Amino acid sequence: GEMSAGVAHELNQPLSVIKTASNYLLKKARKKEPIEDRILETMAEEIDSHVDRASKIINHLREFGRKA
Repeated sequence: GEMSAGVAHELNQPLSVIKTASNYLLKKARKKEPIEDRILETMAEEIDSHVDRASKIINHLREFGRKA
């Protein structure tokens, strides 16, 4: 129970960042509003790094599952 709650929390953080960034980009695209290059680059970097973070968490879970 406690471990699954911890894992859920750890995965929820990067997913929240990805969701927030993608919602912002979708809103801008739907309104056909421009996005500054600097902001677009920052958001792409944030999405990329948080996908990596989530992948690492999942890989650690797989390793833990193999050892059990």
